[in-house]
Amino acid sequence: MKKLIFGLIALVVLGGGWWFWSLSAPVAAQTPRILLREVSGEVQVVSASDGRAQSGKAGEQLVAGDLVKTGTTGAATIEFYAQGETRLTTSTSLLIAPDTKGDANTDSMIVHLQLQTGRVWSRVRQ
Repeated sequence: MKKLIFGLIALVVLGGGWWFWSLSAPVAAQTPRILLREVSGEVQVVSASDGRAQSGKAGEQLVAGDLVKTGTTGAATIEFYAQGETRLTTSTSLLIAPDTKGDANTDSMIVHLQLQTGRVWSRVRQ
């Protein structure tokens, strides 16, 4: 009987220790939510934070308020929350509106885009 009680106590202590240890596990890094996935030709990103224009690079993370511009030889693809994408053709200006948001813990997203010039093609994955 003593062995059984000792065994149960040991099981509770080990299980509780494992549970306590798991609470301090590092949080997995989140993937970028708005990503400039593909770039060809002349593509510029005007930053929402400081208004400076820089050459767009594939893999660059974008934020709400950024403006993406393609030149006469440019094209780009923007991925939103791994659920949708928008392709920009040549001579296009697209603003990712400041009220764009998504929840990293769910599959919900609200994307507001303002097409200033040019053409885009968009699709949402289910």
